[in-house]
Amino acid sequence: MDLHFNNIKSLGEVIEAWVAEHKMQASVQQSRLAHDWPQIVGEATARATTDLLLRNGTLTVKMASAALRRELHMRRSAFVGKINDFYGSQVVSEVIFK
Repeated sequence: MDLHFNNIKSLGEVIEAWVAEHKMQASVQQSRLAHDWPQIVGEATARATTDLLLRNGTLTVKMASAALRRELHMRRSAFVGKINDFYGSQVVSEVIFK
């Protein structure tokens, strides 16, 4: 039996290819972001977050507290950098706090 292993791929590579083929990158990234949100922004801010929506590089963050929303709005460019640094790539180009 002559087996050739010229085209062996890791499971991660196969999954990435499948996600790309089915155009699910945005959904996967949004799920990752929701999961990682407490690590990125801290537990207190994460608890005050009611919803996250990532669409075309814009992250919309719905907040339970108007005061916190105003404070975070002033630092939104820092959040863009924080998120992108966390992932090591350009995931978000803008953050909107609502």
